Amino acid sequence: MGWVLFLAGLALVAGTVLHLLGLSEALGAYVRARPWPAFLSAGIVLATWGVGYLRSARTRSKLEGAVAFLVFLPARIVGLILLLAGLASFAAGGYELLRPADFDARVERIRRSLPQPPELPDVTPSGLGPGGVRGTFSRH
Repeated sequence: MGWVLFLAGLALVAGTVLHLLGLSEALGAYVRARPWPAFLSAGIVLATWGVGYLRSARTRSKLEGAVAFLVFLPARIVGLILLLAGLASFAAGGYELLRPADFDARVERIRRSLPQPPELPDVTPSGLGPGGVRGTFSRH
């Protein structure tokens, strides 16, 4: 668990230093264009956090048998979910790093397959005040 906090703090300090050097806009534009650094770092942190949950659930108690299994089952489930999410994020980052055109094509295909929100009609005809309420700001 300490490594996760160390890595998160290191990322926070690095981001602050980059911002103070005036590089935060350029870094943000790069990460939006090529998100592999964010995927890889999030994957490392999530996987390490998940392993920490799995290890602490096993070594933290003197309980044995079925009681220990049931008591620490939620922590093991959370640890497994975090570990799998970290590995998936790490794999996505590696895929984006090695094959950026394929990654962009897959993301665009997923984006097109999702249902689009409907177009909302303009419901604020002229003459209505803020929030569409008639008479909000009457001038007498």
